[in-house]
Amino acid sequence: MQPQASITPAQAKTLKESVPVIAADGVAIANLMYGRLLGQHPELNGIFNVVHQHTGKQPKALAMALYAFANNIDDLGKLSPALELICQKHASLYLRPEYYDIVGEYLIDSMQTILDYDFTDEMREAWTAGYRLLSQTMIGREVKLYEGKDGWTDWRDFRIAKKVQESSEVTSFYLEPVESFSNGLPTFLPGQYISVRVNVPDLGKLQPRQYSLSDAPNGKYYRISVKREDGGYVSNVLHNLKHVGDVVQVAHPYGEFTFDPATEPVDAPVVFLGAGVGATALLSMLNSIAVASQTTRPVAWIHAARRTEVRPFGAHLAQLRLQLPLLRTVLFASRPGRKDALGTDYDFRGRMELARLERDGDLFLHDKRTRYFVCGPDDFMSDVSNGLKGLGVEGDRVRWEQYGDGGVERYLPGGWPTASNLQRW
Repeated sequence: MQPQASITPAQAKTLKESVPVIAADGVAIANLMYGRLLGQHPELNGIFNVVHQHTGKQPKALAMALYAFANNIDDLGKLSPALELICQKHASLYLRPEYYDIVGEYLIDSMQTILDYDFTDEMREAWTAGYRLLSQTMIGREVKLYEGKDGWTDWRDFRIAKKVQESSEVTSFYLEPVESFSNGLPTFLPGQYISVRVNVPDLGKLQPRQYSLSDAPNGKYYRISVKREDGGYVSNVLHNLKHVGDVVQVAHPYGEFTFDPATEPVDAPVVFLGAGVGATALLSMLNSIAVASQTTRPVAWIHAARRTEVRPFGAHLAQLRLQLPLLRTVLFASRPGRKDALGTDYDFRGRMELARLERDGDLFLHDKRTRYFVCGPDDFMSDVSNGLKGLGVEGDRVRWEQYGDGGVERYLPGGWPTASNLQRW
């Protein structure tokens, strides 16, 4: 067992003083590190998202984490929400403890290369100690996450039992375990996701992706609903190459964006605000309310899409409106199709604007118990966040799930500095 990591006051001071350096060169350091790491350790390609490497999302996420760590070294408790998000994702990819040592070695070497003479002996010692502290903290949390997972601590084979087209872009995959679990299929909390790993012929390697579970827990199957993305390696493999009867690799459900109807007052309102395929995680929550027969709970389903043909789950929502008498649906269409009818296929033309909704009828602002669950892309999240704050809704009444890079940035204290406020150390 490794000795407990710690840093000295002098090392903490050096880390704090290196913040401008990381702000200026952190992305370059991360880019170099990932290039070297994945080139010399090809076994790690099955963990990291190739697309996020190419787009720069992964290097930027690492750079932001390093910046936030150094900037908050005197109060690391501020990083807890961000670290929880990262550890949940790491656990879903079965990131082994020994990988942290490998990453740390390449990180420090990349700092030396990029910073050159600026990377003094004091900085090397401080960042080596700091990384050891950070990695031990994350490994400890991930070990806890693995506990109580029914011994499921590695990828397992699941068979595609059914494929259902939900829209012109989204298809649902019903996944059943090839080998039964001794205590039945492990359950999950509505809103959580699973990692799915497939071989990508165009890359010649395995690639994982996280997909929200889109149905309520049922003990028989996991359902994911996948949008076919232009240039998306895994989504196109699933849509085009994987058929009923084929096998994919699946990880245990993880994620901290959750709603458990059993723990909430049965008459407390819930508002789901989603855009595009962000509807998947929200639908798992909505279905769980229906399964629990919580007919006294006011619920609003507010969703934005380009047009009806790309909006998933339309027929299912119509059935839920019959089952849940207090369910309201409001649909926005930014570019309605020629056959889309206002009042039938959608309620508002344009992007989602909270100002166009009824304050009490749609958003239940009169009830301070109302919980808001929001899921969508970056610009949508920003608009809804600002809109809810303007209406006085903040804090733990609002829960978020941002697809793409996972939304780590919003949990990092102080955010990411802009070029205008950088000062070279």
